[in-house]
Amino acid sequence: MRKKSDFKRSLNMTFLRILIPKKDSEMDEKKETVRDFKEQISLMEQLLSSLKTIYSGSFKSKFFGQDYISLEYLAANREINFYLVVPKKAQNLVEKQITGFYPDAIIDEVQEYNIFKNRKVVKAISLSLKKDFFLPIKTYQKLESDPINNITNAFSKLSQFEACSVQILLKPSSDDWQNKTEKALKQLKK
Repeated sequence: MRKKSDFKRSLNMTFLRILIPKKDSEMDEKKETVRDFKEQISLMEQLLSSLKTIYSGSFKSKFFGQDYISLEYLAANREINFYLVVPKKAQNLVEKQITGFYPDAIIDEVQEYNIFKNRKVVKAISLSLKKDFFLPIKTYQKLESDPINNITNAFSKLSQFEACSVQILLKPSSDDWQNKTEKALKQLKK
């Protein structure tokens, strides 16, 4: 029953291509390089946190599942694009949140893309955590370089005839997980 509702939900999504323009002047560019990538990650963390507002505590959502948001990097035809795929009913809210955190962002509603057409070989991988979700993989405060650079560098090496996509699905949850996380962190600190 949940798979059926997930499929139905997937048909009611909007694809938003998000572009953050590069700075034009040298002075703007210098400001941007001075700005630490950790600040950029912190800004994105706040944006993603604000998207929790799509959470619904209704019985229907508990039974059929929560709406989700998909963050997608797509490399095709020697271009790299970033998409947010959101429920149609949350589109206006999400667009306002994005422009609130990134005032220069250009948001275009686009058609769903299909990187699989005309491809002779398709490979996929799914990653999941081995340990409990509240044990961090690595927090951005401990990173020394922007992890997205590794992905975009790999994307830039694709040939004209190759395509690749990285998709991260986010589904809001109740506040219960925060209580579990706080308890687990206290145990780890002991």
